[in-house]
Amino acid sequence: MANAFVNKKADLTSTDATTLYTVPAQTTAVIKSILVSEDSNNADTITVTITDTDAAVFNLFDEGDLCKRNFRIAQSAFSR
Repeated sequence: MANAFVNKKADLTSTDATTLYTVPAQTTAVIKSILVSEDSNNADTITVTITDTDAAVFNLFDEGDLCKRNFRIAQSAFSR
């Protein structure tokens, strides 16, 4: 089976949880990288998680301060 590369983007403007990508059934996904930047000049924070099909939540980044910094979280994998 060929590799399919997917690029997703979101402008996070609220404190609500935002689903960026849902892995299709019978598929394995590899998150190559996540890039987050602060563009509002506020003291914003972010929590990045992956939730598997059993509803187990895995924290990749928890309440990170984004003030004038960029974070790159790389190389995580999960299956569905």
